[in-house]
Amino acid sequence: MRNLTNKIATYGKKVYADAQALEDLQAEMNQQLAAGRIGHETAREKYTDAEKKAKDYKQSEGLRLQDELTSLYSGLQDKITDDPITMETLAELTLLGQVPVTTELLQEYQGKYKNSPLALMRIKAIGKENNVTVLDPPSRLSRADRFRNRASSSIRDFHHNNRLEILKAVAGRVDERMREIVDLYDHPEKENE
Repeated sequence: MRNLTNKIATYGKKVYADAQALEDLQAEMNQQLAAGRIGHETAREKYTDAEKKAKDYKQSEGLRLQDELTSLYSGLQDKITDDPITMETLAELTLLGQVPVTTELLQEYQGKYKNSPLALMRIKAIGKENNVTVLDPPSRLSRADRFRNRASSSIRDFHHNNRLEILKAVAGRVDERMREIVDLYDHPEKENE
């Protein structure tokens, strides 16, 4: 997952760098045309060649990343299994239900048992019994869906935008956004912080 998010960040930065290079090339060609050092045909060919390379990369790498994301998502779905309730878990939750609890304490237990829907239901019931509000943490499937949606959105942001200022803004925050996606998948309890 982290490997893919790093690839998406690299893709975004390359798309932005290519767009910046095209803008710089356009300015350079205009200067050379104005100075009479090159002709219109030469300038157009240079720009068209550079533009084609940038578009080809943007298209092919964007599609490749979408395919890799689809494959990763399928793998995540296949791996999602629920942890069973053990005697130790049952004993711990029974004791938890016998002591005064706080929202923070119950959230810690939610993090500990995030892969056990039955344990999460019991923790929520303990909260209700003690008049402590406990939010339902997102399921692993919903976290995988969110990862897929945000990663796909990032790829699309780079793939479909041609305006330099938009690409710059998106590229400037892509590393942070990708880390946040993985972090929320790995640690759903941080979502409410």
